[in-house]
Amino acid sequence: MKKGVLVFALLTAIIGSFLIYRHFRGTPQAPKTVSTEETKSLLREQHDYFQKKGAQGVREKQYAPVIETLKRMLVKYPDNIPLKQKLAFAYFASGHYDDAEPLLREVVDHNLADAETYYELGFIAKEKGEQDESARLVKKALELNPKHQGAMELSK
Repeated sequence: MKKGVLVFALLTAIIGSFLIYRHFRGTPQAPKTVSTEETKSLLREQHDYFQKKGAQGVREKQYAPVIETLKRMLVKYPDNIPLKQKLAFAYFASGHYDDAEPLLREVVDHNLADAETYYELGFIAKEKGEQDESARLVKKALELNPKHQGAMELSK
């Protein structure tokens, strides 16, 4: 009987040692592959999440998290002009005009500017004391949207 218990204990110790060794050593596994559709789906979900959080931050006038989120998105999509425009708007709304201006100019260079873009550039030009440039940009904003409240006030 003692011999049987001893053999059982020895086998248990050997098997246990082997299992512990395998656990810490690990077994090589093939990397999981993700299909193109899964990748697109994940990117869509991430984009929707950032859009929702960004809109919420703007409504609550909490621009820092919006700016950080948009900057992270631009790391993944550096050529995305609409994202740059949103980042510029967030910078402008938070009073970071020096950060907003080059992004706004890039939007204009890509012919994607709207009345708000021209208004913000006009506002920045006026802040810098560039009255003629400000007037030109505000005029362009009002051409695109004659009822743009900010441009109407700035043109007075």
